[in-house]
Amino acid sequence: MDGTKSALPKRLDRCDAALLAAFVLVAVLGTWQSCLMVIDGAVFLIAAWMGDAWDLFFNQVAGRTVSAFVQFGPAWALRALFEPSPTLFMIAGHAFYFAGPLVLWLILRAVEPERIYSRLYLAIVLVLIYFISEMLAGIGLWMIWLAVLADPARSRRARVLATVLITPAIVFTHPAVAVLSLTFALVGSALILCKRPFPHHLAVAAAAMGLLLVAAYVVTTSALAPSNPTVAAQHSAAQYDYIDPVWMLATLGLFPMLAVLWLLMLAPGLEGAAMRWRLSPVATMAAGAIGLWFAFNGTNSLT
Repeated sequence: MDGTKSALPKRLDRCDAALLAAFVLVAVLGTWQSCLMVIDGAVFLIAAWMGDAWDLFFNQVAGRTVSAFVQFGPAWALRALFEPSPTLFMIAGHAFYFAGPLVLWLILRAVEPERIYSRLYLAIVLVLIYFISEMLAGIGLWMIWLAVLADPARSRRARVLATVLITPAIVFTHPAVAVLSLTFALVGSALILCKRPFPHHLAVAAAAMGLLLVAAYVVTTSALAPSNPTVAAQHSAAQYDYIDPVWMLATLGLFPMLAVLWLLMLAPGLEGAAMRWRLSPVATMAAGAIGLWFAFNGTNSLT
């Protein structure tokens, strides 16, 4: 993870262009098919259309307020300022939703010391964008913070300032970002023990961030509980699932595609960490084929 911004190419290379083209295709198809009108997306868009989005964004899902505003805040503002037709509002709502991760991607490209950060983020976005996942805003902000800390050209003051400014926003995105940060720290520590190239300060910073986010989530769930009885009941039953590693591992059995995605992410990770053991190309292709099979069957079940 060493490198300098001066060494970064100013134009998109083939990898960046391919990821961006895939994202644009996904955004166009998602807007055309009104993908947000499935489960949670419909609730957020209706709230934005009816004008009570603040009650939903803050009073009912306080721990994910920042994510909700990134994804659906612009549509709410459009409705309040211009009173568009329902058709135009639906199109704009989808366009704004897909624009949110793209803005975070552009910021990440501007601050990262090397392109691995923005490429990884866009790849994650392509997987999660149809699931109305608040993790997208959380992961984006977390990776921006990590990229700032990873840049050796940045001063200590700049790193502290970035931490102070970004951490409060991450707190109100998604609780699973805490597990992401702690997992990053654990894997990084393991690589350091194996004498692999991994910056020590990033492992320490990620561990501290993860613990801070867990503590903040415990506080916010107690202090900012939802007032709607239905939301409160659901929240009470599952409020700690996303910081429970046992529950999260159990989801791999419920959603096998997650295990496939982890395996596909492991292949370039082993390469980047210069590990002796690597996934063979055959294993990677097999994992991709399994992933396509699950994706195809998931699509059929929705149609």
